[in-house]
Amino acid sequence: MAQLSPDREHPPRLGSRGQPEESRAAILKAAANEFSEHGIAGARTDSIARAAGVNKALLYYYFKDKETLYGSVLDNAFSGMKQKVFQVLDSDLPSRQKIMAYAGAYFDFIASNQI
Repeated sequence: MAQLSPDREHPPRLGSRGQPEESRAAILKAAANEFSEHGIAGARTDSIARAAGVNKALLYYYFKDKETLYGSVLDNAFSGMKQKVFQVLDSDLPSRQKIMAYAGAYFDFIASNQI
């Protein structure tokens, strides 16, 4: 009997051994999808763990509770915007151009980071 390769049968399970950054990133991505679809009240940590390919214990290892996970998802989402917006605000542009560049950077970030 031919054996299916692990990636065709089931996606590889992530864990903290040897790949903690990948596990954490997978959890954040799965949580962002779950929260955007169901909100914080309707999101289920079981669904997040399953979608991330980790067990629920690992999810709680990285994030104390669902509220902490939600905060981390928001921090992760807005860190890129913060970088782009601060770059504009720190520029030497005249005030009017700075406001227009700020608005453009903000909307570009929102448009390019939809879940």
